[in-house]
Amino acid sequence: SAGGGAHGAAQVSVEALLRDASPVLEAFGNAKTIRNDNSSRFGKYVCVEYDGHGGIVGSSTETYLLERSRVVDIGEGERNYHIFYQLLTHEETRTRWRLPDATGLDMLCHEGKVACVDGVSDVKEFASVVRALEVFGLRQAEQSAIWRVLAAVLLLGNV
Repeated sequence: SAGGGAHGAAQVSVEALLRDASPVLEAFGNAKTIRNDNSSRFGKYVCVEYDGHGGIVGSSTETYLLERSRVVDIGEGERNYHIFYQLLTHEETRTRWRLPDATGLDMLCHEGKVACVDGVSDVKEFASVVRALEVFGLRQAEQSAIWRVLAAVLLLGNV
């Protein structure tokens, strides 16, 4: 929900919050499929509230139907959710949680091969996610908690 209530982001416009939600939603909800390099694997309903002059004054986003099976099973030539690959570009997190590269994580490769997305930099995309989380007021400690959970999911995939 956006509308001046995000802690740490009171001075950020609703338009900026709407714009900055996209990298986060895409990272956590999109993946490469055979047909589409940035395929949405969930549904979302966005409600935008306007004032009498047509200016945006608030919004809310509801997500549903996340393709949960993708977390543990990807097809040939496909990738898991973008955030997992992006996370592996963050050296501090990789070191802290002793994460191998994608070929060492069963959830991120198919028969030992990791699919690439041409023209996309996971490093730059991860930086966009971090910036967006900061705009939404998530502090470093809160972000680290998210990265810890994602690292645990990746490591549990090898058990």
